[in-house]
Amino acid sequence: MNNIYYAKEGEYGITRTQAQHLCALASHLAKECETTLNNTNFVNAKVGLIGSSNMNICKKGLTDLASLTNALEIISSMNAFIAWFREADKDIQAEIDYYNKMSLNDYLEKNNIEMPEDVTPVYSPKYVTETDAINALNVKDREVYLSLEAKAAVYGKYIQDKGILTKARQIAHDRDINTISINEDGRDTIIYEYSLSVPVKDIDDYFNSLQFNYRNVEQQLNHMKSDLKAWVDAKNREISDEYQKLLDEVNAKREARVSEVEKLRAEFKKFRDAKITELSKYRLRVPEALQATEKMLRNLGK
Repeated sequence: MNNIYYAKEGEYGITRTQAQHLCALASHLAKECETTLNNTNFVNAKVGLIGSSNMNICKKGLTDLASLTNALEIISSMNAFIAWFREADKDIQAEIDYYNKMSLNDYLEKNNIEMPEDVTPVYSPKYVTETDAINALNVKDREVYLSLEAKAAVYGKYIQDKGILTKARQIAHDRDINTISINEDGRDTIIYEYSLSVPVKDIDDYFNSLQFNYRNVEQQLNHMKSDLKAWVDAKNREISDEYQKLLDEVNAKREARVSEVEKLRAEFKKFRDAKITELSKYRLRVPEALQATEKMLRNLGK
């Protein structure tokens, strides 16, 4: 701010509102004087009809040159008065605009206050899977698991409903009962005789033994899978609990930061409003050269 425009303590001054009112009066007075100057005329004129001896005055020239000088002086004085207080008004308005446009960051920087540090967000946790559980097994257990898995796959494929052994067993049972088949074609009729290379009982016993072994392998494999699933669930519960703990901590920090920022924002608003209120109370200096003009305008406005 330019201090020349503001009255010091004990010095005569007027408020910004008073100055604006007096400037409006000064502008009106200057315009009246401009009208006088705009009508400057030094010629008298008469008008009459040809043949008539009567001439009527239609225009009079000025005889009082001092009135022109007076008008010029008044306009100059009014313009000088307006110019001074217009510049003073611009100066104080610039300061008010500065505070109106001030941001919270501007306030913090001006007062060497640091903005509370932003809270680092918590990223979504990475949960473990069955693959992670298998990878966590020791060498022995992992070898057992992979062996059981491989054996179950081989046995299952061989003895399942559409498996090779199941089909061969069904055919053996059929050929044990139907030992002959005929493909009739006249003299070229072909007769097939069938006999089992292994007794039906041995086939059934073998099939049942493979089923028993398969169920046993599956049981062991399912037991290991159950343990692996339990491991995965336990690990994921730990991860979830830890994530929730971190999330609660971050939320608490975030709430604390928001509260702190709101406190700073309230302090900033109070500071800014106080500054603008203070500026609105400033009294503008009336230079000695303008004091007579100010007094005349003040009396004019009563």
